[in-house]
Amino acid sequence: MLKLNLVLLCLTFLLIGYTSYVATLIRASAGVPINQGNPETTFSLLNYLNREQYGTRPILYGSNFGSVPTATKERNTWIAKDGKYIQSKLNPEIEYDKNTIGFFPRMHSGDPEHVEAYKKWVDFKGRKIPVNDEGNATSTTIPTFQENLSFFIKYQLGFMYVRYFLWNFAGRQNDIQGTGTLLNGNWQSGFAFIDKYVAGPQTDLPSAAKENKGRNFYYFLPLIIGILGLIFQYRHDRQNFLSIGLLFFLMSFALVVYLNEVPNTPRERDYVYVGSFYVFCIWIGLGVLSVFSGFQKMMKKKLALISALALGFAASPILLLVQNYDDHDRSGRYSARDLARNYLESCEKNAILFTHADNDTYPLWYCQEVEGIRRDVRVVVMPYLQAEWYIQQLGRKAYQNEALKMTIPVEKYQSGQVDWVYVVSKIETEQPMTEVLKFVASDSSKTKLAVGEREPISYIPVNKWRLELPGKEAIHLELKKQAINKGDLVFWDIIASNKGKRPVCFTSWAEPEDYGLTNNLIFDGLVFRLTDQKTERTSVLEMGKVETESLYTKLMQNCNWNNLANPSVYFDWHHRRMFASMQIRNAFYRLAKKLTEENKPGKALDVLDKAEQTITLRHWPVDYQSILMAALYAPNGQKASGEKRFRELASSLEENLNYYSGFDSYQKKSIQEDAGYQLTLYNELIKQAKDTLQESELSTMKEKLMAFAGKLS
Repeated sequence: MLKLNLVLLCLTFLLIGYTSYVATLIRASAGVPINQGNPETTFSLLNYLNREQYGTRPILYGSNFGSVPTATKERNTWIAKDGKYIQSKLNPEIEYDKNTIGFFPRMHSGDPEHVEAYKKWVDFKGRKIPVNDEGNATSTTIPTFQENLSFFIKYQLGFMYVRYFLWNFAGRQNDIQGTGTLLNGNWQSGFAFIDKYVAGPQTDLPSAAKENKGRNFYYFLPLIIGILGLIFQYRHDRQNFLSIGLLFFLMSFALVVYLNEVPNTPRERDYVYVGSFYVFCIWIGLGVLSVFSGFQKMMKKKLALISALALGFAASPILLLVQNYDDHDRSGRYSARDLARNYLESCEKNAILFTHADNDTYPLWYCQEVEGIRRDVRVVVMPYLQAEWYIQQLGRKAYQNEALKMTIPVEKYQSGQVDWVYVVSKIETEQPMTEVLKFVASDSSKTKLAVGEREPISYIPVNKWRLELPGKEAIHLELKKQAINKGDLVFWDIIASNKGKRPVCFTSWAEPEDYGLTNNLIFDGLVFRLTDQKTERTSVLEMGKVETESLYTKLMQNCNWNNLANPSVYFDWHHRRMFASMQIRNAFYRLAKKLTEENKPGKALDVLDKAEQTITLRHWPVDYQSILMAALYAPNGQKASGEKRFRELASSLEENLNYYSGFDSYQKKSIQEDAGYQLTLYNELIKQAKDTLQESELSTMKEKLMAFAGKLS
């Protein structure tokens, strides 16, 4: 009877837990503007819970980066449309040559960046396997079991778990994301004689490293107390030790195996393993009991109790609070909202704003949904364009924002008919994009391509098309791919179907570059606006034409930079990296440079001063833009300010180079890339400062450069 009662209780709590998803269904059914996955039916909820849009990773057996696909198996789901269900395709299941798959496939991703990183983490030699690729005898190289195991131990377990574990119970080097070098993201205890092996020399540290608020030392104290608690529980409460130990195992080692993490993750993943950290904290609590038990043998019970509690509090909660409070203090930080507002205010009325990823999307949603800022701008998330549910939502009105027009019916995107559209050039002359899209949308047999015994499929009959803008020059484009996927097709459909009615903007340079639009952009505040004007560029950082009056108004008047200029607000690494990826410093530099060329010194100096207040070296270290901006003071009549700025930048670079020079020879390989970058910046600074600093000062800098280069070679 007791066992039945336990089973019923477990089942009841399981059901209670799953009732939390009822809120997801109710919210989706309300048709809210932001509705990821659109889980309003049983099928869409299942896809939502299975995270279908993210794909899968092998766990114990499966493919690796060298595996050869042999076939695909279609997978389908059902979508509610106009009171009935229509069939839609899910990501297909890929079958691989059986000789190229194996046990414990840790190096599974075929992304070229990931493959390169795999080979850096292990001494990769691989194993050649003969395969038959579409009738041709060839070979592929796959990782051996030993190499998979080595990657698991070094990277997935060591770098992506043990490092995070020690962050919490030994100490942390800084708040900068680690990449495997000695400079950033490592654990660190506070004992220099130990730390020099995991985080480089602890002498002559640059000011930025010493003052980094994520630099926290616990001196192994929480770790030691936790280990004492683990041993204490094992000796005195074996049954509960097994249950807690199992929970720790599942939340740590087992989770590492299950996630099968790839290298070069977009952010640190320590939050994934927080369950194991909580479990270890139980052992820290029991560790205080262990200390009390030991003290009882040396002193009176009351004194032992007081001593154990005092030691426990000092070594764990108090120490952790003192060390961590400053880098966990988010008070006054409104940068996400302010920068999202700046994005929106940089757009023309009723613009379509294509965003790049999470960081430049979620704050925009907040501004529009919660604060009602610029609801006329339609935000389109590029990575979501592959998802049928998102395409459907783009065809709906949101706020006062009209639905996006599309030439190809949404049903075709949903049903999987245009998941891939081949480019088969049957018409040699360039065609209007809208006409090509109508061709793809047509159900006529004349617009279909026969492929073997399969059903005829849609295709694009040209490799040259043009985007015609009413009353403006057409934008001429070339399709260089053999096929374009659904996301690319939706992108062109949105632009072509809304041309002349709504301005098109981008938060990032990446999308225009991918789609061949880099020479048709205006740099408009923090966004790039599509234009018919030809704008040649010399680099990514020079992308888009600068119109000084418009850009000055948007950067200096419409955008709000007060939060970034507040020295009391702490911005962690993720925020600082976002400031760099948004090219805020580059925006000020490009405007100041153009104003200098137009002989407008007053405005140029205003921009330089604003840049100094907004993106200081506290927000982002010395880079090319900071050096190029320093060179603009002299031509605008402020040579003294230029001298001061160049010396500040030089001092920062010299600190870094002096620190790098102190690394042991066997450690220098780890910092070679960073040291080379700092040397390049120092050399560029000397070149740019020739019209600002005295020749004697420049000569001294050149001597220092040669000395640093000699030490770091």
